[in-house]
Amino acid sequence: MDLCDPSLVLKPDTRADIPAPMLEQITEALSSSIVHTFVWAIIPAVIALLAAWFMSKEKFDPASKSDEYLASH
Repeated sequence: MDLCDPSLVLKPDTRADIPAPMLEQITEALSSSIVHTFVWAIIPAVIALLAAWFMSKEKFDPASKSDEYLASH
């Protein structure tokens, strides 16, 4: 058994061998890390959503931009 494998904590037979107070600390640490990961992942998602919301609704047409550039030079 590889003691460095964190997935072992999720297996029922391994959990049965861990004392209850230690298992509670491990479970709390695991759930806390998952919550923090998703909370930090929400921040860039919200920023991207806001950026998309405030972007101009007109379609970007590179061909018309190049025509304008060529006409001005």
